[in-house]
Amino acid sequence: MYKKELLITGTPVGRITPGVRALIIEDGFARLTSTVLTVEERSPFELRFETRNTLYTLSIPVRSAPPGTDTISFAPYMAERE
Repeated sequence: MYKKELLITGTPVGRITPGVRALIIEDGFARLTSTVLTVEERSPFELRFETRNTLYTLSIPVRSAPPGTDTISFAPYMAERE
């Protein structure tokens, strides 16, 4: 089965764990993935994980958010379709 591959930069909310969906903040928007199947930590700042629909490579910025940023926008179009 073909899965799309995405390279994204963002900050995970909590731990990315097999069996649950991942929530990742990207430029102030939230991405909710489908169920995570596997996780591979490549470095403290890069994860590769597979969901039911997609293979992700996640680059985690050293500094997650600039000072004073406390608002997150939830955009339904960013959510992965089941």
